[in-house]
Amino acid sequence: MKTVAVFVPAWNEADTIDETLVALLAQQTTDVVISAIIVIANNCTDDTAELARQVNDKRVIVLDVPKCPGKKSGAMNIAWRYLRQNGIRTDVILTVDAETLLSDGSLQGLSDAIGWRRPVVCARYMPKDNHGLVRRLQALEYARFDDNRLIRNWRCQVASGAAAMYRSSVLDEVVRVTGRSGPWDERSLIEDYGLTLDIKSLGYKGPRVAPQAMVLTDTPATWRELWKQRTRWGRGGVDECRQRGWISATRRDISGYGVFAAVLIIRLLAIYYIVSLLTSGQVPTYSLIGLVPVVLMMYNRIASLKILTTKTWKDHLLVYSVIVEDTYGFFMEMVTATSILMSYRGRRQAW
Repeated sequence: MKTVAVFVPAWNEADTIDETLVALLAQQTTDVVISAIIVIANNCTDDTAELARQVNDKRVIVLDVPKCPGKKSGAMNIAWRYLRQNGIRTDVILTVDAETLLSDGSLQGLSDAIGWRRPVVCARYMPKDNHGLVRRLQALEYARFDDNRLIRNWRCQVASGAAAMYRSSVLDEVVRVTGRSGPWDERSLIEDYGLTLDIKSLGYKGPRVAPQAMVLTDTPATWRELWKQRTRWGRGGVDECRQRGWISATRRDISGYGVFAAVLIIRLLAIYYIVSLLTSGQVPTYSLIGLVPVVLMMYNRIASLKILTTKTWKDHLLVYSVIVEDTYGFFMEMVTATSILMSYRGRRQAW
């Protein structure tokens, strides 16, 4: 039997902490035992801690930390040190965001996917609520993530912090090698990516998504919230790559930034070309070979739409109309470009 300790960092999550804990405790497994669920009430100004304590299970431990440094990373490091200081031994550690709900069988699915050479896995994720254009577009984006990961045999570049499982001994090894007070880097804007790179730098295989583990998580409801979230993710990724340089753990990601730059330049040149034609009174024409990228893009989007279990006619309309999803893609490209500029200019990034 594997023992698992669950870390639930929570910042003002009074609206969701109860259902998150209930979903965790309801997991049915054959070879995994939850030894502890540690809720870290991180600088909370609401009653998150009180509501968590009301969950009637002795495995739920609530740490109310009014002055927690390092935000989410600091909260999880506190939980990790609590385990060590109290002699609680566990085979694996599962981190779950306080607004994330594990679907039935997710804990077992994560346990089945983790291995000795691949000591970190994460769950698939979908929005809890896909109402509204912004959330609906994110649901389609997450479905494309799943489709692309399926093609790569469920390999991924980062163990998503929404729900990730780590072999406990590997986290101990990260602490020994880095000299930090805990596995997670409290300076990083995206602690899940930073820890993924730390583990890969130790010679282990990169993370994998557990196909049988699905979680539902909150997503931004407005363009402003989405911009703030994604620029933080993007800025954090660029910072991590710049800090570590061209090493085996970062080569694929740094190469990805190069491909992104080339694609963005081509897109901007195409827009400039079309605008120039229209302003000069000429009508743009299309060649068959120029439609090949459009056909491939449509095929990818239609294929990934099949993965989205909550799809309605509105999702089909967004995919087949092309223009809305393509505008969303351009929005994300602007996010990435802005994140790169912010990293190189050293501008402070809001959490």
